Amino acid sequence: MIYAIIRINNSEPTASLYYRRQNLYTANFSPLSDFCAVLEFKTHGKTYKDRKESARDLARDFLRYDREYSGAGLSWGEYAEISAYFQTLAKRYGLTEEFTENGLI
Repeated sequence: MIYAIIRINNSEPTASLYYRRQNLYTANFSPLSDFCAVLEFKTHGKTYKDRKESARDLARDFLRYDREYSGAGLSWGEYAEISAYFQTLAKRYGLTEEFTENGLI
């Protein structure tokens, strides 16, 4: 899942979820498209500790982009999908309390 905030021809930025990189680039092939933020929902790292920290970083980045571009227009369904993803990460890495306090789940 990829969260992208895109500004087309200096208009207001719009946020969308994409499920493949190809769909992201196909939908925004115009040279007038400007990517304000792109965030792939995927953790990285070789060890459990590295992946847990990657999950924290992903949550921080999402919250920062969501606050910065609050009027970008994700639907409630898209927010529900993002919340479900963070709930899975929270259970996997023991971050339930932290994610709940930050309003992710």
